[in-house]
Amino acid sequence: MRGNGKVFISHTHNDNEICAPLLAALDAWGMDYWFDTQQLDPGQHLSERIQEAIAERDIFIRVCTPATQNSYWMTLEMNAFRGLQLDDQQRKRGNRRLSVNLVLAPGYQPAVSDRADLLIEASNRPPRAWLSELRDALELTVARARRMSRRAALGLGVATLVTAGAVAGGGVVLAQEHKAAVRPPYPKPKVIPFTNPQTLDPRVKWYFKAGDDEAGLSLTLGDGVLYLTSGDGLYALKPDDATILWINGKVSGGPALVRGKILYADSGLGDIYALNTSDGSAIWTAQTGNIFLDSAYALGSDAIFAYSADDTIDAYNISDGSRRWRSKQAVKSDLLQHGPTAAGSTVYAGSSDGNLYAFKTSDGSVVWQHLTGGPIVDAPTVANGVVYFGSKDKYVYALNAADGSLKWRHQAGFDVDLTPTITGGVCYIGLEQYLYALDANTGKGLWKAPVADLDASGNPTGLDFVGGTAAVAGDLVYVTAGAYLYAVSAQQRKYVWRFKTRDFNDNRSTPIVVGDVVYFAGDNHTLYALSAS
Repeated sequence: MRGNGKVFISHTHNDNEICAPLLAALDAWGMDYWFDTQQLDPGQHLSERIQEAIAERDIFIRVCTPATQNSYWMTLEMNAFRGLQLDDQQRKRGNRRLSVNLVLAPGYQPAVSDRADLLIEASNRPPRAWLSELRDALELTVARARRMSRRAALGLGVATLVTAGAVAGGGVVLAQEHKAAVRPPYPKPKVIPFTNPQTLDPRVKWYFKAGDDEAGLSLTLGDGVLYLTSGDGLYALKPDDATILWINGKVSGGPALVRGKILYADSGLGDIYALNTSDGSAIWTAQTGNIFLDSAYALGSDAIFAYSADDTIDAYNISDGSRRWRSKQAVKSDLLQHGPTAAGSTVYAGSSDGNLYAFKTSDGSVVWQHLTGGPIVDAPTVANGVVYFGSKDKYVYALNAADGSLKWRHQAGFDVDLTPTITGGVCYIGLEQYLYALDANTGKGLWKAPVADLDASGNPTGLDFVGGTAAVAGDLVYVTAGAYLYAVSAQQRKYVWRFKTRDFNDNRSTPIVVGDVVYFAGDNHTLYALSAS
């Protein structure tokens, strides 16, 4: 393999779709590549993120079409890469960096400088021929090039499926199937650094790319539809194959919440949207004038409850978005990670001041409050008349929901900053590099299972800290930790399999299990559907 085998793809925004065969081939070969679908404004500078992406990738593929010759951005990117090549020569590092001019459309006139690089003419040749030439240039073995995968979506605003397979002689046959274009409004594409998932893992049913680096993905399932909120909009997807049902590109930030036929999402700018779940069209928009914290709201039976930046809890009517009340009690929200929890006639809200508050959903008056020894940063869980939550005082708490009296507390030994999952009389919660199971009635520890690699002494190694709320289906408990989704057997008290998304991340997503499929959104901006069996 040439250099470090990592690829940067330079192309114009108008040529997003024409790159599909190239992306499918790189995916089939298991290559790590950066493909940027954001259209930037002339006069800007290359972002630090893009410069870093060019610097850390030894292979530069320049997609050449008639639009290339007028591309300000492609010129900057090419100059940045040539500067790295020159630096390598001056430091006598050899020719590890490779630049390839790949002509994918007729009408491109190669410049004299293009001849200094490898030039591959693909516009008038069958895919087998030019992909074979590209594979050889990348110094890939035939065995590697024969790996097969399926790209479920390219994030280009259309539902395009590209399948790559191998044929005798190491060539690659590409077949492209165009689905009906999704209806507007389309999402605005963002910069997406993409490290390939384990597409050869037999558990992968499909995967879907969306979002950008800053806004991660949030996932909700309702009425047989997956609602995926990303930095480039809200997607409604079919769970069986990730077919796009509709997209609303105006919704960004925070999770999507479903109640009946209406979907609510927070823009992060103080607006609340009510959308039709049938097509994503707007029902109403409430401009509250109050900036919400990301992911910091909950849905009740007839109202949405949100932490706000001015340290209050606000309630907005689901019917029209009007404000119902604003709490008189200050709720410190500077350290919060997720929102309050609504159950029945009460909304329960943690605070950075160490208190858990219970408010009446009708008027926002305080029903009770319980003080712990540290900030409460994640959402509580309410089950069977008990409120379960963790505090950074290193305890897991269970309070009686009616009056806030202490039922039990369990000393964890670590800061507890995740939401517990309660099912079958067991409280599951992630603590550092372990998944803990506590008796939900007494708080007694039942067992713990490491979710990390172990050293010779059986102690966890590395940085795979549990980052999200657990999901339970039968004997298996699914939880994200570091770069993995773990499936932990409650009976065996250890993980029985895990799925890696990329080299490292801090994944805080909560899996969703439906039947034999587990869905989860990785921090590499990919939604996965895995076979739970």
